[in-house]
Amino acid sequence: MIPNILIPLATQNDQRPIIYKLNQTYAEAICRAGGNPIMVARPDDQTLQELLSTIDGILLAGGHDVDPNTYGEEKNEHTCNVDQDRDRVEITLARLAQEKNIPILGICRGLQVMNITLGGSLYQHLTTDLSGSLTHDMHDGQKRNFLAHEVEIKSGSLLAQIYGGGKAMTNSLHHQGIKRLSNKLTASGATSDGLIEAVELRGHPFYIGVQWHPEELLDEPSTRLFQAFIAAAKNKNAGTKAF
Repeated sequence: MIPNILIPLATQNDQRPIIYKLNQTYAEAICRAGGNPIMVARPDDQTLQELLSTIDGILLAGGHDVDPNTYGEEKNEHTCNVDQDRDRVEITLARLAQEKNIPILGICRGLQVMNITLGGSLYQHLTTDLSGSLTHDMHDGQKRNFLAHEVEIKSGSLLAQIYGGGKAMTNSLHHQGIKRLSNKLTASGATSDGLIEAVELRGHPFYIGVQWHPEELLDEPSTRLFQAFIAAAKNKNAGTKAF
């Protein structure tokens, strides 16, 4: 069986005309791992419910900032290019994945959406909001696969099993991050400045979010992450749990 992986498209809303988009590397990573990417734009909530019967997993990709109203804060000058309809679609999917045990992988913004969905919040701009912050936003002057810093992976976590150890060198392409962690999630990775960079949901077949971009990396741990996600999608009805 080739599992179908639902991926909501990003919005390039700082351009005219506004376009939907998805970096090719996401689809390629899913295909290499043995899955079939299914891209969607902005279905209504009823359509999203119906789509769940046709898919085996969900990938929440990176992109522009989530509206701070979703986590009870006012938008500041650093938050930009919000797309409330994308927020609606992805928050709904993250909630349904949690409720229905659908395997889900969140990348960068995707991790942030998963945390918000389950009651967490974000730093709107790490440089100003997190004291002693590392340089996390490497969009300017570096390739997307540039290894920016180390992530300490929590022993005993599913992510540690996948990555085969307690440390990982990762790329870094974000200016926001987890401030208040959802009490339903477990932090499974963090950088030396204390920023949570990976989360998991205990008792779920596969509910993992990472702040970095493994789809841009061709190293063995990143490959195993997508392979583990696709394996979970193939076995979504098997009743197996990650913990």
